[in-house]
Amino acid sequence: MAHIGGTPKLVQAALFDYQKARMAFMDSVQTLLDKEDPDVLKVFLEADILSLLACPLIQDVIPTVQIAALNAVAKLVRATDSLDTKVTKPQELEKVVPSLSHEQKMVQCAGNNTLQAIAGKSFLCAQAVIGTNILPPLHAQLVGAAADVKESTVKTLNTLVGASPEIANSIMDPNTLNDLVYNLRLPEASDGLKAAVCTVLADTSAYSQPLAERVVATDAIVPVARLLSSPQALPKLRSSCLMCLAQIAKHTDELAQKVVGADVMQSILASLIDANAGVRNTAAILVHEIGKKTPELAEQVAADGGITCLVKNLRIEEGSMAALPTVLTIGFLSDFSSNLAMQAITANSGKALIPYLRAAPE
Repeated sequence: MAHIGGTPKLVQAALFDYQKARMAFMDSVQTLLDKEDPDVLKVFLEADILSLLACPLIQDVIPTVQIAALNAVAKLVRATDSLDTKVTKPQELEKVVPSLSHEQKMVQCAGNNTLQAIAGKSFLCAQAVIGTNILPPLHAQLVGAAADVKESTVKTLNTLVGASPEIANSIMDPNTLNDLVYNLRLPEASDGLKAAVCTVLADTSAYSQPLAERVVATDAIVPVARLLSSPQALPKLRSSCLMCLAQIAKHTDELAQKVVGADVMQSILASLIDANAGVRNTAAILVHEIGKKTPELAEQVAADGGITCLVKNLRIEEGSMAALPTVLTIGFLSDFSSNLAMQAITANSGKALIPYLRAAPE
């Protein structure tokens, strides 16, 4: 009886040893990859480390092992082009997809990280990722996952959007866009998640007028404008909001008017003189996209101290190339109307332009 009773303990001990060995192996792999040593990478590739990670470790029953394996695959893919063909095989990609639906959120984040690494390599890699039917689990994450998982989901979508306008057109359908905009309206959503959503909306809108109109059709402008005007919004979020509105406004007079119609002009103009350079730069791009369109939009830019803010922006930038959008905007406004030209003169725009003209290349 003692012998029989001890058997389960021996089995448990063997399984525990196997678990420890897998975890120790992944710890060693992570430590070596963190060195970013080309020789380490070469030896790993020669040993076909990807096969060890892909089968069975990225589907391991122990979440910490699975997370480490997924992140190791991501690091290897980003470090070399030699794995592109192997990792984009359907049978390999299909091993990653279940991680997106795992009960533990860190596994889901690791799965997204791996797919971002693969899809970010090339258009063909992004196409291969799309072909694994990842959109349903990504949609499920957008609606029901924790905020940090959602942020990684949005970054996966943005990596795919960045691959080509064709892929953006195929995955940024009304359902996906509505799920993204839904997260902008959630009070519990983090600034990081909201900034990621604004970035993917901006990158989608940038491709074409139809895609920008598709974004606008989800009523995205209103929550983006509200976030921009929030005193609690951090610079990264505000920059993302400004760029989103700029990529919408740039296509047509009507889209630019929709942006202005969101009662956001004062927040945009205030951003021209923000302490953060990124906020100032994206605000200058947005004001330029609006101000150059029509005399009516130019008047709306200039109203309530707009030209004064533009001139202050020039002074803050002190002649750097970051001032170029503002320089062009003042030129467009002055060209549209003698009244606006006089306002620019009165605001001492000429004096503010001198440092820029000295610094500008011939």
